[in-house]
Amino acid sequence: HFRRMFSALAGLPLSEYIRRRRMTVAGAEVLGDRDRSLLDVAVRYGYDTGEGFARAFRAVHGIGPGEARRTGAALRSQQRLTFRLVVEGSS
Repeated sequence: HFRRMFSALAGLPLSEYIRRRRMTVAGAEVLGDRDRSLLDVAVRYGYDTGEGFARAFRAVHGIGPGEARRTGAALRSQQRLTFRLVVEGSS
C-alpha cells in the first residue's frame, strides 16, 4: 500500500526514487571526495564491483563516475522528497 501511495504522490516508483537519490548522493561524493577511490564509493553505496556501480551511475547521470570526476561534470540530481500527512476529522 505504501508503495502505491508513494508512486501516486511522487510520480515515480519508490525503488526508482531510492535509486536516483542514492546516485545523487554518490555523485556528490564522487565529485567532492577525490581522496576516496571510486571502488570505495561503489562499496559504500552497496555495489560489489566498480563496473556495476559505473553502469548504475551512468544510467542516472548519463556519464561514468571516472569521467565525471575528471571533468567535474554537472550531474543530475533527485531532490529529497518530503510528505506531510494531515488527518482531519470531526467529533
